[in-house]
Amino acid sequence: MSNQEVEKNKSAQKANLHAGHRERMLNKFLEKGIDVFDDHEVLEFLLFYGIHVKNTNEIAHELINAFGSLDKVFDAPTYKLQEVDGIGKRNAALIKLIPAIQSRVLAAKNDNIKIVKSAESAFELVLPRFLNLKVEKLVLVCLDNAYRVLCIQDISVGTATSVNSGVDRILEYALSYKSTFVIICHNHPCGTSMASHEDILLTGQLNAMLLRVNIHLFDHIVVANGGYCSLKECGMLGLK
Repeated sequence: MSNQEVEKNKSAQKANLHAGHRERMLNKFLEKGIDVFDDHEVLEFLLFYGIHVKNTNEIAHELINAFGSLDKVFDAPTYKLQEVDGIGKRNAALIKLIPAIQSRVLAAKNDNIKIVKSAESAFELVLPRFLNLKVEKLVLVCLDNAYRVLCIQDISVGTATSVNSGVDRILEYALSYKSTFVIICHNHPCGTSMASHEDILLTGQLNAMLLRVNIHLFDHIVVANGGYCSLKECGMLGLK
């Protein structure tokens, strides 16, 4: 047997070995779910769909080593993911697709919440809109006189530390939906959910403006690190 034939046989055996390993991981997922996978195995399995020949186990370990944990891999910027050998643009997009789909699915589920009567239910409603965000965003929820949700609308997107108040747009949407109550929500991606001085000023300003057109500010929710602060519960809705 020639050297060329030997190398060809080795390549075939290696390909069969990879194929068998991938099939076993697929069956493991289908039978037992993702919870039985180690963190690197989650990435290894995901990368099967972007890397068809190469061993993805090593790349998965490199990702964990580079970013520290599974959640930080998915949080990493696209350009940083591409710096890991073997990832490239397509696989970076594949990794970022997972949290993007998660946010979309959770938002669709939570949009089915029809009535909001508490800060907690408002937080549950808007939380998916802030998942994985690295910048501040302002979201408006309009309610009728029975606290039924009329609309959920993104008002503005800012930087990591600030967002445009969008007072005119808030008023426009609130009036167009004939709202009785509105809730404004924004996130602090780089800090805690504690309301800032600017948050309190905006709340008082908006409250006064809405009252002039007979619309009530039900609450201002600040979201951060999976938790929230309700300015209503803190007694800060009417401060100016």
